[in-house]
Amino acid sequence: MTKQKNMPIIITAITMISWLISIPTFADTPFPQVDGDWWQISGNRTNAAGELTHDPIDFCVWKADDGSWQEQACIRSLNPSQEVKRLLYRWSDNNITNLYWETNGVNMLPDTSVGETFGGGLTSPHVLKNDDGMYYMVYGGGAGICLAESSDGINFTRHTNEAGKSIIITASAYPPNDWPRDPCLMKYSNTYYCYYTVTGKQSPPVPGAVIGRWTTNIYDWSMSTNVIVSLGGIAGDNPWSAECPHAVYRFGKFYLFRSGQNSDTYIYCSTNPLYFGVNDDSLFLTNFAASYGSKLDGVEVIRYNSRDYFGALTGNPNGSKLAKLKWIATNGPPRNPSVYINDGAATVTVENVELTLYAEATEPVEMMIANNAAFTGSSWTNYSYYFPWMLGGSFNQENIVYVKYRDSDNMESETVTGTIFLLPEPMLFWILNFGFWICYRMKLKSKISIYNN
Repeated sequence: MTKQKNMPIIITAITMISWLISIPTFADTPFPQVDGDWWQISGNRTNAAGELTHDPIDFCVWKADDGSWQEQACIRSLNPSQEVKRLLYRWSDNNITNLYWETNGVNMLPDTSVGETFGGGLTSPHVLKNDDGMYYMVYGGGAGICLAESSDGINFTRHTNEAGKSIIITASAYPPNDWPRDPCLMKYSNTYYCYYTVTGKQSPPVPGAVIGRWTTNIYDWSMSTNVIVSLGGIAGDNPWSAECPHAVYRFGKFYLFRSGQNSDTYIYCSTNPLYFGVNDDSLFLTNFAASYGSKLDGVEVIRYNSRDYFGALTGNPNGSKLAKLKWIATNGPPRNPSVYINDGAATVTVENVELTLYAEATEPVEMMIANNAAFTGSSWTNYSYYFPWMLGGSFNQENIVYVKYRDSDNMESETVTGTIFLLPEPMLFWILNFGFWICYRMKLKSKISIYNN
């Protein structure tokens, strides 16, 4: 790597050091909580005789450019004699809340020509949509973390380096000679972070760990950016106690979900994206068994229209399930307020629309909606996630809706806006244009008459 390529990493490293001196306070830290019932979106695979043949495990969910919801999972063969042990399988649906999404079949098999292996197979996909609209998928390739790209969120093509290999991240310094797996991508500011699992398979075994790397270039991940971000502590110190890491940035802090001992997920919160505790539980928030009464494994967070959803494995035999996620805090006003008009549509031809309204942390109990920034003529009304509304602007221009929320202590959120362009209906458009044409002709005829006289 050249000195020029190293410069962003050096600058980022300085930022990392500054993070180390800041210690988060949990007094106003929102906790993630399951909001309602789970619904299952996929299940195990069986043969014609109804015998279980493949067991779906680590998965990811995202929304593609065509509006469809996509799930991709690693499924492992239960047949010891089968050459390909693990592969990537795909499901899809038009609605995230539907049960048992449509089966789309095998999406990717190991390709030994690009450095992937049949023995390890393909594991643990995770998809990130970038700011430029590209979708990046990281996955385990048996010998390291691999990368594939897509412009539509459905059709992915492997990225290969100058050597023709798909692997972008190889073995970590800890533990030595152990291949990384279970990757998760997160982007914060202009930096990409990749979190992954290493399992201590040495003899004697060593504790499993979550490793983090960062880069300002999605393709180049230097060994010098390899750090242990989570190890040991309450989640356990056996070889399998740091699996399926998943990280998100919310409310000015970083949250890490780590599958630890007893197949439960442990949640940490930090101001530093590369440190959640090494044999240190000071950044530990909670685990699902303790807080919610039941264990959850393979947890991930899915974001859509400013609303979060939980994804998790269903159990053994495995499948995938989703639930709404809400963030709960004891202090402060409702946070991250949002409003979407007609589910985020760009245009509309009628003034009557549907608003999707949401705020996090301290739950809103009331909301105020207006077509003007001063909220003139508006009053507080009971909070509702969906709400019918009439736009107040004119046709052929952008219409703005203003919203704010308040909680049971009358603490108000900041004002948030939603925009949509109001087009005239096609018939009205032609009537108006015909009317303009008639007026133009009459005016032109009048001018000609005056000229001739």
